[in-house]
Amino acid sequence: MRKKVVLISHELSYTGAPRSLLNVALALRKAKFDVTVWSLIEGEFREEFEKRKFPVSVINGCMEDLGKRAEEFDLAICNTFFGGECVKYLQSYIPTIFYIREAENLPDLAKNCCLDEENLKNAEHVVCVSEYAKHFIEKQYEPKEIQIVHNCVVDEYRGRRNRLKKDMIHIMIAGTVEHRKGQDIAIEAFRKLPNEIRNHMMLHIVGRKPEWSREYWEQLEFSEESHVIYHPEVRDKKERRRLYEGMNVFLVASRDESCSLVALEGAMFGKALILTENVGAKYLLTPENGFSYETESSEQLKVVLENLYKRKSELKRMGKVSRKQYLRMATPKVNKSELLKAIELVLERK
Repeated sequence: MRKKVVLISHELSYTGAPRSLLNVALALRKAKFDVTVWSLIEGEFREEFEKRKFPVSVINGCMEDLGKRAEEFDLAICNTFFGGECVKYLQSYIPTIFYIREAENLPDLAKNCCLDEENLKNAEHVVCVSEYAKHFIEKQYEPKEIQIVHNCVVDEYRGRRNRLKKDMIHIMIAGTVEHRKGQDIAIEAFRKLPNEIRNHMMLHIVGRKPEWSREYWEQLEFSEESHVIYHPEVRDKKERRRLYEGMNVFLVASRDESCSLVALEGAMFGKALILTENVGAKYLLTPENGFSYETESSEQLKVVLENLYKRKSELKRMGKVSRKQYLRMATPKVNKSELLKAIELVLERK
């Protein structure tokens, strides 16, 4: 008999966590699980699950009743730290995985969003997305059990090489425009560059501007004259792929990032990478495909950009290395293998 799994999302927006949960759903379906999706909050990303025929429900009512509702399933997977209350009530009824996609921002999330850190400390089974995240969670919360399942992105590569257009290096930061993502650091570093270098670079900031971070993004300045361009959130898959394919470098300037789907996408599309030290996806980075720099340091990032300019003739080769790293470590096949091992371990302890 096919095992039944319920995936629980804290919300359904076009952001990294629901996208990653969709990858989990697709992997489990391929492994012959029956998959149902529950969400704490309604959202437009619901359509991405439903057009792939995953049943989706918004959870209503008393949290204490959640366990009884879940008894028909063999396993629950609660996505992100925001699912802690679900874990608390579910794990006494069915095997439950607390799928943590955060890292050093966990204490701040607990404080600012009134989330109970005890739910993570008391979770029977924890999964995280990188060695960086695992190190922090073990040190901070000492969970009973923690496993790593590295993130993945679907392969959309169409064979386009990482070539310069009109001697201009196109660099992109993608993600919600907020303090944690570090767009301000990237813009500051970019504006410190000598004109003879900056005039051969274009910095693209891509992502939604949520109301809750208005105070942050209102202070950022974008203009074509300064070679810093803002693109609103791109939801259309073909439009997003076209934009991403036109880039040469994927920059993750985050102050904290447990993994970074954007880094994985950059490797998938065969682009050079620049990552801060606080990005869990550093396992994709080698001296042959990109650079890392100290988090929060616009001065170090400026030096990286200067070195990138000196090595601009190597961008095509760097992109090839990134592509190889993706195929080795970040495909759905790799993710599925790690996910099934984690689930098998949980179910055998049932």
